[in-house]
Amino acid sequence: MSKYPDCFPKDFENKILPKSAHFEEIECYRVLRNDLTHKSFLSSYEEHLLGIKVLPNIDLKNPSIYSTSLNTDVLKIKKLLKIMARREPKAKIGKGITSRKYGKILKNETSNHVDWWLFKDNKAEKDFVIYDK
Repeated sequence: MSKYPDCFPKDFENKILPKSAHFEEIECYRVLRNDLTHKSFLSSYEEHLLGIKVLPNIDLKNPSIYSTSLNTDVLKIKKLLKIMARREPKAKIGKGITSRKYGKILKNETSNHVDWWLFKDNKAEKDFVIYDK
């Protein structure tokens, strides 16, 4: 039985998840569409399946679509929030730690973007707060 969401491909952990993904606890920020709930930490793929997000030309072998996107640079998140606020007026910023108990991460050192592959039944929202500075 997979530790990742049931909707992920059966070979996700062995063939799609990057081998360099690892457990690490780092402070990150995320744009939340609404409140600080479990739904705020769904992967792009899960959002696509639920009709929350449209992913045209979806590549099921691209590991990033199965991740929850975060960033360690709050200024980049604030910029994204301004862009999203037009279509997501209740959007806000969450700040927290990528706990190893919830999944593996991979950080792009150039862009500070963090892919977080969350396990199913995670409680990532418990380690985040609303950031309003």
